[in-house]
Amino acid sequence: MKKSIVICCIIFLLLQLFKGYLISDYAKDYGEKRIEIALDKESKIPYREIALSDEYNTYYPILSNRIEEAKSDIGKPTTIIGTTAAYSQLEHIRMVEGAFWGTEAVEEERNVAVISDRLAISLLGSNKASGTLIHLNGKVYEVVGVYQKYHRIRDYIMDDGYEKIYVPITSAAVKDLGVQFAAIDETYLQEKPDNEALQKLGLTGTISSQETWNQECKSIGQIPVITVWLLYMVIGGVNLYRAILMKKQDGKKLIIAGLIYVIGAGLLFKCAFTGMYIKPDALPQENIFDTNFYWKAMQAEWARHNYFLARETAHFEQALYLLKRSLRMMNILQFVLILEMVLKSRNRRAGLMKLNKEAR
Repeated sequence: MKKSIVICCIIFLLLQLFKGYLISDYAKDYGEKRIEIALDKESKIPYREIALSDEYNTYYPILSNRIEEAKSDIGKPTTIIGTTAAYSQLEHIRMVEGAFWGTEAVEEERNVAVISDRLAISLLGSNKASGTLIHLNGKVYEVVGVYQKYHRIRDYIMDDGYEKIYVPITSAAVKDLGVQFAAIDETYLQEKPDNEALQKLGLTGTISSQETWNQECKSIGQIPVITVWLLYMVIGGVNLYRAILMKKQDGKKLIIAGLIYVIGAGLLFKCAFTGMYIKPDALPQENIFDTNFYWKAMQAEWARHNYFLARETAHFEQALYLLKRSLRMMNILQFVLILEMVLKSRNRRAGLMKLNKEAR
């Protein structure tokens, strides 16, 4: 019984560490200086209207649109992503054959495409797919490059089952959609774009930042740890209270048990809350035990958390959406482990009580 509880605890900790790895890997790839704008889908602003504005060469926004469940002749569920040439650097696309099409392909409205290595192998038996013609939404496209579909652990975990094909935003299949999404990397900019600059670019819509996404992903990942802390506080506190009332142990053992309980509660609190729901620089200055402050902070964080989950997923947030789905699946596994540990601990305690009665 005790061995199985230890195994459940180890698996729980491994899942928590793996979630932390996924979140940090996502943050490392996408960076803290990235903002994204989801435009009104009904606006259908043409690419050239934005590209010809004075602000375009100042902020270099990466523009795109997408067609979910597109019609094609490849025999697999397909998502067509129309975008600009810099998209490959922003999304860290790794090429294995040919090259990602450049700015000329966008300006000249070429019907060229980049497909995944898995798709190339299924169609042709190898990665050598350049020059192959495929049909996308009734238009003929020439394959000019092949990218590696899986080159990180999270690529396997967060695969949505769709083949993503990248084409110029001005090509025939996606041209009429206009610009739906935009991203700006602030790392190399001399000035941060404000709302006025974005409006001049024609980029008005829901603005999101990577910093917020990272915080929200950590928020989702911490829920099982918060549950463990609450259970520890309730079950541990009740058991300690019973031991004090029933006086089954001497004073020295009770003091040690009380100290262990307080230290354990503090460590779990640090793991569950500090730096996440309650930031270190936002702790109450006058009274560290101000419960009203903590309650309000938790309510504000929970409201932001619910807004994040309910928000429509934009184009560049696709990886984030899949990451959230993976985190929630691992949360479910952790909740099952928590339930298993609680039940086994209860059964073990009942068994020990039964043995004590029989010994008497």
